[in-house]
Amino acid sequence: MPNRLLTSCALFAALLAVAHPAAAQAPIVASLDDAFIAHEPSSDLWTIGSRGLELAIGFGADRVLSLQRLSDPVSGRTLNITPGADVSLTAGGGHVELTNGGSTSLVSVQTLTDDRGVRLVFTFEHPQLHMRLVRTYACYPGSPTIETWTRFEPLVVTPVVITDLIGWQITMPVNTVNWLGGLRGDAPDAANSGAFELSTRDLDIGDHLEIGGQGRSTEQDVPFIIVGAGIDDFYGGIMWSGGWRIAFDRLNDTDLRVTAQFPSLATTVFPGHPVELPHAFFGLSTAFANDESVAIHQFIMNGIRLGRPFQPLVTYNTWFAYGTTIDQDLLADEMRRAAAMGVELFVVDAGWYVGAGTNGTYDFD
Repeated sequence: MPNRLLTSCALFAALLAVAHPAAAQAPIVASLDDAFIAHEPSSDLWTIGSRGLELAIGFGADRVLSLQRLSDPVSGRTLNITPGADVSLTAGGGHVELTNGGSTSLVSVQTLTDDRGVRLVFTFEHPQLHMRLVRTYACYPGSPTIETWTRFEPLVVTPVVITDLIGWQITMPVNTVNWLGGLRGDAPDAANSGAFELSTRDLDIGDHLEIGGQGRSTEQDVPFIIVGAGIDDFYGGIMWSGGWRIAFDRLNDTDLRVTAQFPSLATTVFPGHPVELPHAFFGLSTAFANDESVAIHQFIMNGIRLGRPFQPLVTYNTWFAYGTTIDQDLLADEMRRAAAMGVELFVVDAGWYVGAGTNGTYDFD
């Protein structure tokens, strides 16, 4: 009987270790299913993750909030990132990093659980700008993905201009860069064979590569990248419909710096009106047979859709047949025909506003 009890306890402990891989290193302070945050009270290091991902975040000797380690506890493999700050910005004309000392000071660290996942929230205060900066990292059950964003909260009446915004920046081992092209002008009357085409590149030392867009987020490229060649792939992206950039810099023989940023975005933070930056995300696909679509599925379901299931409707969209050449009589006739065919959602796309179609049937600006 004692042996059976001992065996049962060992199995239970093993199950706990799989569900919350960081449990052996530090106490779990927040969790939902396999998503967790671990922290040792005497430490300046916090670990957030899930079954397939552990991200260690903390303060080093320079007191800057930094990403320290990124690993897959299932395979036991670690992506050897260079510890460093993953976010910075310009506020009030000066460069700002999130530090516990210097231009900013740490106010609090919160570990939160809700019905979607867990959140690790660092709040800093900038005395000269009279503003709080809140950096959040979130993880959701079943996905090796971290979502992150920054929020600005003014404390007095002086507005502050925010520019040079970075969603995340990580220096990682050199590997193949993969990205997906955007629409690139593809239209029914102007086909582009490069639209939504997968591209790859191996950078040489000193090479700099940028993808992105100045207007709508997918006009030129899709804001999603993969660094890897089928083993221990890193993926990341930006959840934003405006201008963005992801830059790749081959620093030396071993290091590749990847920066997700918003170079064309500038905003003014006014008292009583906090501003939250566009969200970004990154993760590892090693535990998911290097299938990034599988790796981010639960992130999309829990983090973006908030648990709402997909309920696709039979949809008709006027763009593909008529572009901007629409009027009330045409639409009424099309609605009747579409309804008779079982269409459940009728979308009036471009063409309903003044100025559409000025330069052609498919000119929606």
